[in-house]
Amino acid sequence: MPALEVLNADATTTPVAVIEAKGHNNDPSAADVRTGIDQAHGHLSEVNIGYVAAPIQSISDQARALARNLNVGVIGVESPHDATLIEPARVTGGGDFSTTIDAIRFQATTHRLTEGSFPVNHPKNYLGYALALAADGDTPGIYSEHVINSVSGGRRGQFC
Repeated sequence: MPALEVLNADATTTPVAVIEAKGHNNDPSAADVRTGIDQAHGHLSEVNIGYVAAPIQSISDQARALARNLNVGVIGVESPHDATLIEPARVTGGGDFSTTIDAIRFQATTHRLTEGSFPVNHPKNYLGYALALAADGDTPGIYSEHVINSVSGGRRGQFC
């Protein structure tokens, strides 16, 4: 949980967060961390804490400084199961937020596909694979039963 030293103490007990995830398939050190920081900062009027998550080798000292200046936390992803908080974010305390979660919003572009192909390449498929991987049991079986029957496509993020 974030630090409690904010004007709106209620905001720290149930923070509403945005996490911008950045990566690069061929070269993890080439992830666009700066854009992720800018995007997370742009959402701070809608939420009260923001982060960028990126491969740890792509997080430069300049990116860390930018994140600190814009009050965005940085999460360094080391492997599919390990991540480290590189820069903490401070709760802005802005806005009155519900104490229950009403929705999770996904916004994604997948391999620069046209909007007409997006229904097949839905963000739920990406989240579904991560959840199936984390669940107890056979990942391919869980994924094909509960998400979509293209397990190899789900693993690669391709559903064409």
